[in-house]
Amino acid sequence: MKIHVSNRSVVNVVEYQGAKVIRKTFQTSQKKAIESGLHEFTQLNKFRHRGIRKAVAWIEPRESELNEYELVLEYVRGRPLSHLILQHTLMLCDVQRYSLQLFETLRYLHALGYAHCDVKPDNIVIRQPENEAVLIDFEFCTDIGTRMPMSGTIDYMAPEMFASERQCQAAADMWAAGMVLFHAITGDTCTGELSIEDAIKELRSVHETKKRLEDNKRWRLP
Repeated sequence: MKIHVSNRSVVNVVEYQGAKVIRKTFQTSQKKAIESGLHEFTQLNKFRHRGIRKAVAWIEPRESELNEYELVLEYVRGRPLSHLILQHTLMLCDVQRYSLQLFETLRYLHALGYAHCDVKPDNIVIRQPENEAVLIDFEFCTDIGTRMPMSGTIDYMAPEMFASERQCQAAADMWAAGMVLFHAITGDTCTGELSIEDAIKELRSVHETKKRLEDNKRWRLP
């Protein structure tokens, strides 16, 4: 069953070695997409946590029936948190449960020295029947402190991610998780109806104000 098509990959739900899985396929000409897929597979193999979707296999073209690169991932039965938010079916107790589960997953990830760098409702699947939040899409996941280009989704990006010299930090994940919590409770994002340009301007302003306060010794915490 095909569930997503883009200029980078095709995503299907298929049977693999007797189990239902997610299969992302990349054409051999899509060099950057292939690198991202292999990066996600490599990163996921470092983690063992119920709140993180598992990697199953990375298949080279010579081993593929489709003659393409394939990333095979655990199939998480359930719906993305973003769908539940849009349907206005979440109770406050649900939001509390999923938030605590997400924070626990991020605590595990950060303790190992990694940050997800794209926490958002689309990347959180609520597994059923267990009713637990599972973090997916580790394409941007990297070592904490790594310098990186701007990445993520504006509605959930921390202000420091708009700095000229940005690093992937655990704090940015926690900001994003807080924005997810806000969205789940209110049904809207903090950026609201702002255009992308205005949202970026506002977030950069927050970062610059924060930096000025930190540079001023009177505001520096002990």
